[in-house]
Amino acid sequence: MSYSKKHTNLVGRIIFANFLAYPLEKYRNIIEEVEISPLFKRLSLNGTIIITYLSNTTSITCQSQSPQLIAKIEKHNKGFSIKYTQEEFTKEYIINRKRLDKLKEKLIATRRLLLPPNNDEIDNLLHKLRRISYRNKTTHTILNEVIKHQKCYFQSGNPLYLLPLSQTRLTNRLKQLPIGYIDNSVISRIINGKSIITPFGEEISLKSLFSTQRQINKKLIKALLDKERHNLESGEIKKPLSDREIKGELGAAGRSISRHSVNTCRKDLGIPASWRRSHSYKYPPPSANFSGFYSMKRVSVNTNASCDSGVYELCLNGTEIKYPIASTSVIYIGSAKNIKKRLKDHLSPGSKNGSIKEFLKKHRCLFRYILVSKKWKDEERKMYDLFVSTYGAPPRCNKLHP
Repeated sequence: MSYSKKHTNLVGRIIFANFLAYPLEKYRNIIEEVEISPLFKRLSLNGTIIITYLSNTTSITCQSQSPQLIAKIEKHNKGFSIKYTQEEFTKEYIINRKRLDKLKEKLIATRRLLLPPNNDEIDNLLHKLRRISYRNKTTHTILNEVIKHQKCYFQSGNPLYLLPLSQTRLTNRLKQLPIGYIDNSVISRIINGKSIITPFGEEISLKSLFSTQRQINKKLIKALLDKERHNLESGEIKKPLSDREIKGELGAAGRSISRHSVNTCRKDLGIPASWRRSHSYKYPPPSANFSGFYSMKRVSVNTNASCDSGVYELCLNGTEIKYPIASTSVIYIGSAKNIKKRLKDHLSPGSKNGSIKEFLKKHRCLFRYILVSKKWKDEERKMYDLFVSTYGAPPRCNKLHP
């Protein structure tokens, strides 16, 4: 194969890959542009192009305004059906080869090769239609296979019934079906940024249905410990669950997991051990002797920050961030031997924490601190773990567990 032909094929694959990843609104506009073209209308009217529908259900108008929402999964006696948010996402274009060949022969016989419509224009239109059909058919097939694999979850709505599913496993299954070329990258581009509504009215990302066993374990442990928090606050239970007890709870629900895996997943989630969770579920703890709030500006840092060691906190001024459990203005928890120097580092152009730089650029921020003469890193870790257990996630700008 010549270099130019290889280059053309490579460019074509890149364009096709981008096409599969187009956001839904852009993709829908492309389909509308194709269908309003005079050539498409002509070929549709004479039966050269036939439109069929992959789903027997009609398009729907959803209350959710989420731009990535592609479909709703509905449950009925015979199983499940897919109801798409837009009719365009269900279309497949069938080409009547006999009528197409006759049309091209007529163009040649009448010597209209250089006049519209010519064979190149027809081929270009059909190429677009094949790409649209492939994307819709592949998306529909992926959704059907995912629903089949996660059947117990879609029947119950209980995340305990989610099964591990990798893109590689799905690829191998789809290769046995007559949908054309398929690989991991095709599945990744089609599902990325898309969401569906479950039979129980919850909007979830398609990616959330593709999880490893470890990711599923982490979701289950987090759900269990969220329930633990509620039960502790209501007085229904007196102490947090140990890792052994978490293992037992999940085992009773049909999920086999080792104590070591529970420990690893809990640490990945930033959730402290049971003995530490028993102390308090409130951040900051009553014992935290914070300074007042000061503006996160260089002049204010020079005037108000201490040169001693301790733990500091960065917050938004007058704005809160929604975390999984509750909202707070805190965006970062850190510690330093010299608090003033560290805060100046955050304000410098060379700051290594890009998230903090972005917040400082777009928002008014504050700082406050606690002086800790020894083991300030340990104190930071305690504050961090308590924050996670209180709000359900690390502070927005903390990238690593301290």
